[in-house]
Amino acid sequence: MRVCRFLGAGRVLIAHHRSDQCPYTSPDDVPKLEKALTAAGPVRAIYFEGGDEPRSRACQARHYHGFFGIEDQVLADMANFILEKR
Repeated sequence: MRVCRFLGAGRVLIAHHRSDQCPYTSPDDVPKLEKALTAAGPVRAIYFEGGDEPRSRACQARHYHGFFGIEDQVLADMANFILEKR
């Protein structure tokens, strides 16, 4: 896993699907990413589950990697994170 360090970015949200099968975005790497981004400010990880049956390869949008079938829920949670008071 390669991580860029961000300084003073404010807050960080990591959205991840627990069933993501893309070899570049393993759910097991999320804690390492959280730790690597602590200098950026508060970091929060949100894990999602469910969705529609995948219709594409693992790293594409119509698979768990793209939150296929739960897009509205993911976008709502991201919007809530952006809009919540610090």
